[in-house]
Amino acid sequence: MTSAAITTEQLRVRLSALFFLSGFAALTYQVCWQKQLNALLGVDTLSIVIVVVAFMLGLGVGAVVGGDTWPTACARSCFCSSRSNC
Repeated sequence: MTSAAITTEQLRVRLSALFFLSGFAALTYQVCWQKQLNALLGVDTLSIVIVVVAFMLGLGVGAVVGGDTWPTACARSCFCSSRSNC
């Protein structure tokens, strides 16, 4: 293994941990918002739909923005370095 492969692997692990923690925080906020809306509107379909739609909208916007700002060459070098034909 070269030092570049080790650095790439460390970057992959750190990014994976960052995405995991970000997702955990998002789900925690989703639960908190759900509990607040349940207290305000009661437990019904509308409050659940509002929270789930907001969560999914955030995921979609994050994917669009992240996909536009992350260059393809960098993504390939970081995530596909172990494959020869990536």
